[in-house]
Parts: sequence; C-alpha cells; structure tokens
Amino acid sequence: MITSKAEIVELAISVSLLSLSATLLNLNVESDLVNTMYFKTVSLHPLFSIISLLSEFYICIVLSAASFVYYRGRGKGRASLFGLILALAITYLAKEAISRPRPELFYSSHDSFPSGHLSGITSTFRPFINSRLKALLFTSLIILVGVSRIGLGAHYPSDVLAGFSIGLLSSLSVRILMRLK
Repeated sequence: MITSKAEIVELAISVSLLSLSATLLNLNVESDLVNTMYFKTVSLHPLFSIISLLSEFYICIVLSAASFVYYRGRGKGRASLFGLILALAITYLAKEAISRPRPELFYSSHDSFPSGHLSGITSTFRPFINSRLKALLFTSLIILVGVSRIGLGAHYPSDVLAGFSIGLLSSLSVRILMRLK
C-alpha cells in the first residue's frame, strides 16, 4: 500500500513519463533530435562512453548484489537487488514486444525501447535516495546516463524516459511489496 505523499508523487511522475515516452514513440519525431545531439556532442563522446559503461547491467548487478550482502539481505539492499531484477525483466519483455530499432547512428543487434541502462541504474540507486544530497548526486548520475545514451546515438529520448520510468516503478513496487510481508 502506498503510504506517503512522496510515493504518490513518484508514482505520478513515473506514469506521466511513461505516457510521454509512449506518445513520442508513436509520433516518431525523435530522429532529428538524436542526429543533432549526436553531432553537436562529438567532443563529449569519450566521456559519454565511460558514463554509459558505468551503467551497464552487469555493473548494476554487482552494485545491487554488493548492497544486498552489505545490508544482510534487508532493507535498501533487498530493494536494490529485487528492484533491479524486476526492472530488467520488464525492460527485456518490453524490448521483445515493441522491437524498436536503434537510431541509425548506432549499430547494435539489440532493440532500443526502453533503455536498459536507465531502468537498471534507476532501480539500483533509487532505494538509497533518502536525503537531499543523495537525491542530487544520484539524480545527476541518472540524468548523465540518459544524456550520454542519447548523445552517443544509442537511444531516442522516449527510450530514456521509458527506462527511467520502469526503474522508478520497479523500485517503488518492490518497496511497497517489502512492507506487505
């Protein structure tokens, strides 16, 4: 059961961003934005590549598993690991169902929608946001990952919004389920 105003706001933001990303996906208006951003940020591509690498799913798994062990399978560690597992499962199913190809600038055999990097990093770090400083730090990191994925030409903005929403909703779902036990 949702018990705080913050969780209601988090749910509303997640659903709104997911709706926006679905709308953008249907309108198919994002190619020019990705092309423009890609060519205007060429000098930042090495930095974007590092940021992207740090948000790979296996890095998120290691971080979540380490937090699970550190917190002895309770609280934030459990929420991080199970939130990540749920987010990755939903992301995989959505990629299979939608099968959206990546932008033309980026070659990959994997589908584009939604962003697995964003769903993974968001669900991994969301349980640890419990102060303004951590909110600023982790939100900045999540935004940098999203910008890097678009800047590298690997994703459309709707992919990034959907990945973020899935990560947020997965984290919220796990936290609510943990309270019900």
